[in-house]
Amino acid sequence: METAINKVKNIIDMGFSAIKLKVGLNKRMDIELIKKIREEVSKDISIRIDTNQGWDLTTAIEVLKAMKPYNLEYAEQPLAYWDYENMRRLREMEIAPICADESVFDHHDAFKLASMGACDYLNIKLGKSGGIHTALKINTIAESCGMKCMIGCFGESRLGLTAAAHFVSANPNVIFVDLDSALMHKEDPVIGGIEYNEKDNGRIIIPDSPGHGADIKEEFLKNLEKTTI
Repeated sequence: METAINKVKNIIDMGFSAIKLKVGLNKRMDIELIKKIREEVSKDISIRIDTNQGWDLTTAIEVLKAMKPYNLEYAEQPLAYWDYENMRRLREMEIAPICADESVFDHHDAFKLASMGACDYLNIKLGKSGGIHTALKINTIAESCGMKCMIGCFGESRLGLTAAAHFVSANPNVIFVDLDSALMHKEDPVIGGIEYNEKDNGRIIIPDSPGHGADIKEEFLKNLEKTTI
């Protein structure tokens, strides 16, 4: 737990104004972790949690009620991806805003979630939707229903994250940005692309060069293992 708290402090020191923590394996430890982190950081720092489908409805209600005093900005995918009905029930309790992730791959999923009132936000990932085309459809459905979106990522380099950042800049309905995977890479093989401004709350700077403004270093590609099928 101390390791997690120290990591959070380092992230805040880098200028970021929001943190997202993975939870869902041990409810008592999760509650204690969020409590301690809220005690350590300013009230102005947003705390978000991501369960990755780790709870059933009963556990979600119990844990989110215990975390309510710590002012969560949202709880991401608290229930199984297919459990739309219980996500709706959980959202209607208004314990914490609910963000769907694994439940929404395309615009058909987005329409079902929005129609049922099963979540407050949709997490769009270009790698999950298959690209910008379907991502735009998801956002359009959300926007037409008065629902905001976030943009997330998997393990992309700044190449993929640059495309996602352009998507955000063109769609004001996307209000949450989780594009940090490149910060965890040991090597950065990207030329150009987005930059992180640590002096301005971790703000992402988008390149203004032609195309989406990012490419991969040729030397990096030459050193990769090649497989012919």
